[in-house]
Formats: sequence, C-alpha cells, structure tokens
Amino acid sequence: MTAAATCPPTTTVADIDRDLAGHPEFGDGLAIERRSLGRLRSGLLMLGRRVPALAQVAPAIALDERALLAMLGDPVLRNAFECDLGQLARGRPSRATALAGFLPTVDLSTHGPCQGLADPPRSAWPANGPAWALTGIDESIGPIAGRLWQLLRAAFPGPDSIAPIRPLEPDLTALRRGAALLAELLPGVGGTALRHVRMVGLARDACDDAARDGAAGDGAGAGRPMRATSGDDGLPGAIFIAPDQLSPPRTVARLILREGLRLALLELVRCRPLVTAEPPPLAGLPVPWQAEPWPVDRALFALHRYVHQALFRAASPPPCAVNTPLARAGDLADRLGGSHRHHLTPLGQAFVQWLTGATAALRRVQPSPS
Repeated sequence: MTAAATCPPTTTVADIDRDLAGHPEFGDGLAIERRSLGRLRSGLLMLGRRVPALAQVAPAIALDERALLAMLGDPVLRNAFECDLGQLARGRPSRATALAGFLPTVDLSTHGPCQGLADPPRSAWPANGPAWALTGIDESIGPIAGRLWQLLRAAFPGPDSIAPIRPLEPDLTALRRGAALLAELLPGVGGTALRHVRMVGLARDACDDAARDGAAGDGAGAGRPMRATSGDDGLPGAIFIAPDQLSPPRTVARLILREGLRLALLELVRCRPLVTAEPPPLAGLPVPWQAEPWPVDRALFALHRYVHQALFRAASPPPCAVNTPLARAGDLADRLGGSHRHHLTPLGQAFVQWLTGATAALRRVQPSPS
C-alpha cells in the first residue's frame, strides 16, 4: 500500500458545505421543504374533515401544489394553520377556526395574500430564493393586513419597539449583496438558508437579543439591541434584520445564514421530533458560558447554529485567534451525545452525530492565525 493510500482524504470548507447540505434528513433544503409541504397537505385534509367551514376549500388547496407553496410562504396563513393544528392536537376541533376566517377569500394561484398586499411588491433577493420584502402594508385594507400587523406587534412588543421599517432601495441592494455573498461562499448550506426565508423585513428592537433568539441561544448580553431574528410560529418563514446590520455584505450574509437555517430547523422539527416527548424535570443541560442550564431542545438548536457559524467563519477569512462557535459546538456535541443522549429520539441522536462529524471536520480545516 502506498503512502498516499494511507492518508485520509483532504477535507475542505467546500467538502463540509456540500456534506452538510447533502444530508437527506437534516441538510437538504429541498427535502425539508417537501416534508413541510406534506405536513401542510395532511393537516389541511384533516382540517377539511373536522371543520365544516373548511370542508371544501382546505382539500382543494391540499391537492394544488402551487397553492400549497403559496400558503407555505405566507406568515398569516401559516400562523393560522399552526394555531388550528394545535387545537386539533388538544382535542378541540370546534376552536380550529383561524384558517376558516381567511382561506375562503384568498387567491393562492401565484403567491400568498400578504405578499400580494406589499406596496411596492419587491423580491428580497430574486436571484437567490423565494423571499419577498415587507415593504408597506396598510393595516386597514382588510383582515389579512390587520392580522399581519397583530402578529408584528406580538413579535415586537413594548413601547420602545419599531417594527417594521420600510426598506429603501439601498436597503434592498444590501440584502441582495449579502444573499449573493452567502450563495457564493456556501452554496450548499447557504442555499438551504435562502430557500427557507419567505419574508424579509427590517426592524429595530430594544429587547434582549438572547431572549428573543429563543432556542438558538447565542449568549448575548442583556439589553443588547436586536441584530436579526426569525419569526418562529408567530410569523413562520419570516426574518427581520436591523438596518444598522446591512453593511458590510459579510454581516448580512452571516445573519441570513443564521436565521434562515433556524427556519429550516424549525420546519424539520415540526415534521420529525428530535427530543423525547416528556423529558424529566432535571433534563436541563449545563452550558459553561451560561448561568442557567438549557433545555435539550434549545441546546440542539444552538449546536446546529454554532456548527454553521463556524463553517461560515472558515469560509470567510481572515481567521480569528479563537473560533468560539467551533469550541461551543464541540462542547454541546459532547454533552448531547453523552450524558443527555437518552433525552433524544433516535432521529435526534442521528442529528447530533451528523453535527459532531461536521465539528470534527471543521477542526481539521480550521486555519491557524498568524
């Protein structure tokens, strides 16, 4: 056997990007989207059987691929769907009425109703994904607009909040430059992130970024203004970026990656649980850089985020003396794959193994700063 044959294959940032994005369960953005559409289809058929007001319209949308995609990208309809599905899960079909107030009157032939109300209509990054920009929507023009503003106020509570801020042409240009850079640096995982962002808005918020970031948990200090956030079930598929974060393009690319991948992971866990249904009361996971333990699901989201943040750093030098995301990813992977492994479903254990492998690969490619 030659010396060359005994050497491990060379691992590059491009290899890790391709491998992460190619995982059929956790990284393939198109596969995640197809499962989300399947869940949406099944839920609509179920609601059509249980809610008389949806008996005609819900099955019709469930059988129309274009309408399903339009609904997937609309924050108001997706929020109503999640609310109704939650009511069914709790055995309250008579309260599953949120969608019934909207579906019979909306046109889903081209896009969701919120996108149709945006004035002027603008794509966030037309060359890189389906996201539309939240420009101006008059709250008084109908129930969809009114509900969108209710959800926005819930996402940005408090007298010090400003949401949303109408983007100007330079803002849209900055978003597109950031998206283009992300697609160039990380075509695999960047493509997954960009695919799962459906709506982009600008917002400024005085809330604690760590608290708002929820399960992602970035260790931000209390009182730090928001840089970017995603909508979770309150505004599914939506991200918001603070205007002062729109330069340089590297910052925009990093924030789109962070929030877009969080949206992709939220879609994944809606379809396939990663954590056991009833973790014991003491299931909190100790985190060295936090004062309080994290729930296991929050640690999983953080592990996912840190691995991809470390990959982004490796793809966009100059290198840092200490790659904090990579170190944190290694710590969480060890804990989740060891002492807290029994809190994970078999799929959750495979998820941790996937990211543990990526962490090891990133250590091999991490350059030593001069």
